[in-house]
Amino acid sequence: MSGPNLLTLANLVTGASEQDKSRPGPAASTGLASTGLASTGLASSGLAAMQAALERRPDDDALRLKVARGLIGAGDAAAALPHLRRLMQVQPPHLAYWLPMAEALLVTGDLEAARELIERMQRSGVTGDGLDALLRQLAQAEWARYGIRILERPVAMAGLAGDCVQPALRIHILVDSPPGLDTAELASAMARALDLDLGAPPPAQPAEGTAMLLRSLVVALQQAAGLPAFDTGAALPGPGGRGILLLVPYGDEAAARRAAVWAAWAISSLLAVGSGPARWARRLASLARSLPELVEQLRPAASPTGNAIHFLRAAHRMGVPWRRFGAHAYQIGNGARSRWLDSTLTDRTPGISVRLAQDKMVTCAILRRAGLPVPAHELATTVEHAVAVAARLGYPVVVKPLALDGGAGVAAGLEDEAALRRAFADAGAISDTMLVEKHVEGDDYRLVVVDGRVTWAIERVAGGVRGDGERTLAALLEELNADPRRGNGKEASLRRVDWDEEAAHLARRQGLGPDSVPAAGRFVRLRRITNVARGGMPVPLPLERIHPDNIRMAERAAAALRLDLAGIDFIVPDIARPWHAVGGAINEVNARPSLGLITAGHLFPDIIAWMLGGDGRIPIVGIVAGEDAPATDLARRIHRLLCDRGLRAGLAIAAGAWIGDEQVSWADQRGEAGGALLLTDVAVEAAVLHLPREGLAIMGIPFDRCDVLVRLDADGPPDFFEKGLLRRATSALVGLPDALADLADAPAPAVAVQPGPDLAGRLAAAAMGALAGLPAGPAS
Repeated sequence: MSGPNLLTLANLVTGASEQDKSRPGPAASTGLASTGLASTGLASSGLAAMQAALERRPDDDALRLKVARGLIGAGDAAAALPHLRRLMQVQPPHLAYWLPMAEALLVTGDLEAARELIERMQRSGVTGDGLDALLRQLAQAEWARYGIRILERPVAMAGLAGDCVQPALRIHILVDSPPGLDTAELASAMARALDLDLGAPPPAQPAEGTAMLLRSLVVALQQAAGLPAFDTGAALPGPGGRGILLLVPYGDEAAARRAAVWAAWAISSLLAVGSGPARWARRLASLARSLPELVEQLRPAASPTGNAIHFLRAAHRMGVPWRRFGAHAYQIGNGARSRWLDSTLTDRTPGISVRLAQDKMVTCAILRRAGLPVPAHELATTVEHAVAVAARLGYPVVVKPLALDGGAGVAAGLEDEAALRRAFADAGAISDTMLVEKHVEGDDYRLVVVDGRVTWAIERVAGGVRGDGERTLAALLEELNADPRRGNGKEASLRRVDWDEEAAHLARRQGLGPDSVPAAGRFVRLRRITNVARGGMPVPLPLERIHPDNIRMAERAAAALRLDLAGIDFIVPDIARPWHAVGGAINEVNARPSLGLITAGHLFPDIIAWMLGGDGRIPIVGIVAGEDAPATDLARRIHRLLCDRGLRAGLAIAAGAWIGDEQVSWADQRGEAGGALLLTDVAVEAAVLHLPREGLAIMGIPFDRCDVLVRLDADGPPDFFEKGLLRRATSALVGLPDALADLADAPAPAVAVQPGPDLAGRLAAAAMGALAGLPAGPAS
């Protein structure tokens, strides 16, 4: 069962009503008398008459159904159950019996049996208002027994909360767990059944442990969809001491909210059946069946290529700040030291270069003009035209859609007209115009060019198997596809090589069939092209094995299209010898090459380091205070001192924002909003931010780390949110002695400034003194 409609479910988890958000009692939770499913209005005398008639006509199923519905309507669902169980034995099964049976099970509290019957109806294709009503009642009943209630709509924090290292969703919940619940056992059972990494076991205390399990599940669901959720978040006492406040990292706000609702429903449905693996087994199996549907609903929020998540994970591990811009684009670094990434496109990749690289005809013309090797080719808009082109070029040939990349629609090694016609028809589903080119014999390589240099190379081996002299081709293929990295889903790093028409055709060309036993060491090719997306296997190739002329060829190809990062696909008989001596050709120039983790995982941090030329950080001074006036005065002074040092410093305060001496905003830019403005502007070489204390728990902190934090005043010991801010200072904590008195566990050294004349000036001087590596004087 896929679970209740998520809009309905969202209403359920936010409470029974606005007036009363406490857990409803059993009568309130079922509400079946208002669903229209139960028979109502039957007088007791009429019901008694029907029961008497049934005794005389026990085989009258229609009468028995009326009696059962009358008993449910009269509030005696338990008495209706024997009648309904008898009707359920009727073959073929009848929907008219299933709905009241499920209703009676719900009313009598047999939620597990009710769920099993509802799932049976769904598997049988039952739909309609009656089933939707039952789903709503089941969800309400499960929450009424035990479970997690989300008290209000989860709110996304734009900045960072406490010690969190990425923005979090605030989820305020109430938890009611069954007696004796072992949350570690529940987490382990869910991790196994759903095949998710739920992290460390949750605490033993049932309510806290259940809340932590919810947090881990929401993170794991996002990760399963390819969203960047790397942090663990936090759990705090709820507002006003009611319930628990979860801070759950999110890679996409809407997707995380959807995952949170599903996770609360999933855990609640398990708690409703009691404690222990035996009670959970059936429900876990149902959740496992519904999980793929949820993941597919979340997946559109993730980048469509696999590169983005690997870049962001690398940045996270390197301690490089990053933030999402939407449309699958991300910023790494801050201010003037920041860069943009969208897959392997950077903010310095010319858009015209990407467009030209996608047009294979234009790309070949550019490469040929540069003296680089490309195969002979012609355009074809009809299959008859393609056949004529192939006749001129000579078989074998390759068919490629003109303006697609990633191997989509490509068919290589076509040896005759029949194969060409099939390939053209297949590719015609995704492109109107084809490139027909002469097939180039040789091995297939990809050379990755970064900033004008070949930094990595792989050989791409077509999908196939290597014989052992004992097993059949079918058995070898089964073993190949058993590799856990291979699959057909978007999360798979390698693709399955299925026994299909292409595999059968290529095997026949090699004199083999599925029951043949290839000789030991013999490679049997089962795919025409070598792309990983078509079952190919990338194998690392040391650069020293590549002839220098071939390396320069790849570098010149990237330069010819003016790409800062490119994948050059090159076919050559012997890559250790120069291309101009042995033949070979550039097969494709990829402006957005997929790198993958199998062979090129090290490239992600290397490319980040190349892009940033360091850690991507600029000097940041934060000022946390409860009052505006002193903070504004101090911020202005520090900003002026930074500008006088030759830095184009940014300032964000209540009166607006400045970059250098230019005012760029006239709105209130305190807190996260001002931080986001300055830290995403490439003109900003340093930043001074006023952070009101009351805003830390709502919008969060705009940076993961700052150099200096000035605490102007103290309203008692810092709470979770302010304490997290204070721990982000790396060089110094500056303030009056009273403001620093309760910060013994802060990592940065405290610099106390005594009260007295020109306090703002002396605080500013202390902050500047703690900043290292600044220019000694104004820029010339």
